[in-house]
Amino acid sequence: MAERWQQWMPHDIDSWQGSANIQALSDLAYRAVHNLLQDMWKQDDCALPNDPKELAKRSRVASRWNECAEEVEGYFSDRTEGGKITHRVLLRKWNEARDIYEKGHLARVEAGKKGAAKRWNGHANSNGVAQPLRAISSE
Repeated sequence: MAERWQQWMPHDIDSWQGSANIQALSDLAYRAVHNLLQDMWKQDDCALPNDPKELAKRSRVASRWNECAEEVEGYFSDRTEGGKITHRVLLRKWNEARDIYEKGHLARVEAGKKGAAKRWNGHANSNGVAQPLRAISSE
């Protein structure tokens, strides 16, 4: 399952629509590429298996894959060390988004620890439940 930061993907509309590579795609290949990029974003390595059957399924145009396979596979010319397909611009944005999320996450964890320490003033037990007040003697 995708991480929380992977639930949205930045989409630079001007760059996308102005891309000669995108403009050259047929309508069917355009749809397949867009779907594959979105699926790629949600992966833990921003890459997909270089397997035509798997790409056809993930593209959501499986019944017509043969009509656009060459165009789509040509669009994804970047490969990982493991041979998976990726897209260098998407991968760069994916790494940036992950780094921003992780930095913010670490900051929130530290802030939570400081808040808990202040709240419990060192008197919390290990399960986070407040300890009962001590009885005040009347002597």
